[in-house]
Amino acid sequence: MGSKLSKEGIFQEMKEHCLSKEGATEDRPWGDIAWKVKNKAFVFTSEGSARYTLKSTLDKQAALTMHPQISVAAYVGRYGWISMEVIDEDTLALAKDLADESYDLVGKPKKKTAKG
Repeated sequence: MGSKLSKEGIFQEMKEHCLSKEGATEDRPWGDIAWKVKNKAFVFTSEGSARYTLKSTLDKQAALTMHPQISVAAYVGRYGWISMEVIDEDTLALAKDLADESYDLVGKPKKKTAKG
């Protein structure tokens, strides 16, 4: 298990990581923080928090929730979203990887299917 980090330190690292992505912005809907791309949230959190809600797929969500720090997100879990509590360097690294995947899921154009 990695070494412990402060919640504020975790928050700052996640914020810097998410906002370093091309086109990423910060919004504060409902008093919470949303890091967005193309006006769509890819990570939700609160100021100074070590808990993050991130977009995933339903298939991957099932595997991710086997991790003790990851659960199905309230309200949006049916769409593949997960919530994660970052407690150390290892879970911070995982959260950054999941933020990257969330950014890609939200920010990349959806593939059009051929009709026929």
